[in-house]
Amino acid sequence: MGERRRPVSASRLARSVFLLSVLVSVWWVATRQAGDAPASPGAAPLASPFTGLAQYDVETPFKVFGSLRKHGPLGSVSMVHAGRSRGELCFPTPWRDARLAGSKAPPPAKWCAIMFNNKYKFIFVKCPKTAGTSLVTYFTDCSEPTAADRCVRLLNYTDAAMVQHLVDAWPDYFVFSFSRNVLRRAISQYQYLTRFLSEDEGCPRVSWDKYCLDPFVLGDVCHATATSSCCTQSAEHQYVHASPQANCFTTAAGRSALDWLGRVEAFEEDFAALVGLLNARPGVPKLPADVLPTKANYNASPCKNSSSSDAAGGSSGDDGGGGGGAAAAAQAAAAAASRRLRWNVRDGMENPCDKNDFFRGQHKHCYAAVTNFYAEDLLLLAQ
Repeated sequence: MGERRRPVSASRLARSVFLLSVLVSVWWVATRQAGDAPASPGAAPLASPFTGLAQYDVETPFKVFGSLRKHGPLGSVSMVHAGRSRGELCFPTPWRDARLAGSKAPPPAKWCAIMFNNKYKFIFVKCPKTAGTSLVTYFTDCSEPTAADRCVRLLNYTDAAMVQHLVDAWPDYFVFSFSRNVLRRAISQYQYLTRFLSEDEGCPRVSWDKYCLDPFVLGDVCHATATSSCCTQSAEHQYVHASPQANCFTTAAGRSALDWLGRVEAFEEDFAALVGLLNARPGVPKLPADVLPTKANYNASPCKNSSSSDAAGGSSGDDGGGGGGAAAAAQAAAAAASRRLRWNVRDGMENPCDKNDFFRGQHKHCYAAVTNFYAEDLLLLAQ
């Protein structure tokens, strides 16, 4: 038989419960503070889980998409709501100056634009270079005179009432965004952001090989030349558009801030699914399901279909004698090659038809550089 236990007195039990509640409260506050704090600037950088194109290339989609479990507001919203100012969080001048002096410390906050609609009760986290323009075209912009009732309003981080409204609405509104393959997005970022660099004499030029080593370099260029006409966009614009996608998907503690995540690579399919989910919510007006956007493509290439279409066109000219058909096919092939060559040097920038070429051969070093810079995106979505 076991030892007979002494009964616990009521006063002793009360003291134990009180002490336990104090310990739990201290633990909860400590973990909340630790979880909501941004990563330490001295923390070791994340490493990519991939080592080569055989594991992850420009066509590899993210594995994490669709419905997610939302854990709270976006990190930038939480930090502003807690009393931090936009000026000290969104790529502030001291951080930019430190970069020009050689610092590689991460920005003080993970910044991202947010748009919302109160009638349809949704929040759209607008991640740069992930079909955001196409989505705004569908919903329309509330600041435009032709805006529809489904229009999206941009969060003004300096408006305390608007920030408070989003913090209060975050649990109940449907929060969504779109993602994109890291390698292909890096190429799109480079082609887009270099358009804002002047070609005037004395203005710096940034090659793909230089950009891939540190995508924030274009922001550095615009900050360093802010008093000149070398940049037609602000340094902040360049930094924001080169930032990791995780900035737009996670809370300050690194957990999902979204209810749903779509993929640029399956844009039409995923957007139709998104509208279906939005319209399935009881008590919320229905969005038009018969008006769907087409993804804007500012870098549309003739490479993808030129060979097959030209080859088919050549065979249609065959007069039965053999020689004419062969000549037409050769002429079509030459025309296709010429178009591809012109495309390669469009705007003075290399732009091969096979986008994997940006990460192999003479650009092989860009693979490790880009996947490590965006390691958080890959660790979050690609495994």
